[in-house]
Amino acid sequence: MIRPTCIIYPWSLPTSDIAHLTEVIQNERCTALLGVPTILFDLMQYKRQHECDFKSLQLVILSGAPVSAAFIQRIESELEPPHVVQVYGQTEPGRIATTSFVPTDRPTQRYESMGKCVPRREIKIIDVSSKRIVPLGETGEICTRSFHTMCGYWSNEQKTREVIDNTQWMHTGDLGALDADGCLYFRGRVKDMIIRGGINIFAFDIETCLEQHDAIQKAQVFGIPDERLGEIVCAFVIPKREIDEQELRIFLQKHLAYFKIPKYIRQIDAFPVTINGKIQKFKLSAIMEQILRNEDNMT
Repeated sequence: MIRPTCIIYPWSLPTSDIAHLTEVIQNERCTALLGVPTILFDLMQYKRQHECDFKSLQLVILSGAPVSAAFIQRIESELEPPHVVQVYGQTEPGRIATTSFVPTDRPTQRYESMGKCVPRREIKIIDVSSKRIVPLGETGEICTRSFHTMCGYWSNEQKTREVIDNTQWMHTGDLGALDADGCLYFRGRVKDMIIRGGINIFAFDIETCLEQHDAIQKAQVFGIPDERLGEIVCAFVIPKREIDEQELRIFLQKHLAYFKIPKYIRQIDAFPVTINGKIQKFKLSAIMEQILRNEDNMT
């Protein structure tokens, strides 16, 4: 069956003009919305302050950045679309590699996974150092392979060889794990992995834990240099209400190993993002280092 479809591109970037995006959804009665999590976060914020009608939305597709189960549940509760799905992919290997738009009665797969591999594509998870395939459930680098992977970067053979090996596997630079059913769980970027005293720490696990606390809307975790440990764990949070840091640390101690608990937790009004709405963690690291320097100067 073939159905007529209309794709609407707002005249302004959704991350810079959420009011215009809201107007487009309402006036055009859009049935599906594809966007990065920042857009959905801003839509929910906007809806709390203005009268909005998003009842036409039947499907919300999240891509471009990982989200927690709590965030998806908030979208379902506040925007009320019948379906919220995640997709994983990159431009170089041909866009979408997995989608969570698959039937499942398991909450973990429904809310935490990026779904299963799409047809005519392969996925494997390899150890970052040895490049060998890791057992199911273990975290490693996500590699994909398909007939529509790019041939290479224009006039940059060295960069091409860094990401596409001689068996045509694309090394994404992303971290993830596969379960026994083939569902992919995103764990962050290889370059965002925090190495504290020789221990590999995945920021996404800590972010997910932080966002389960009822005082926190969004959290971002990252590392900053430390003379003794190499790196230490830090976090910025956007609060829902006033946060008692001692209460928050007690909460984290119940759910995380001691070395994963951020040494420094600070509040921020908004995360720095790219023009496409992706959060820039390197800027968060620089902001945190400046805050800590200022605090040292005041003592």
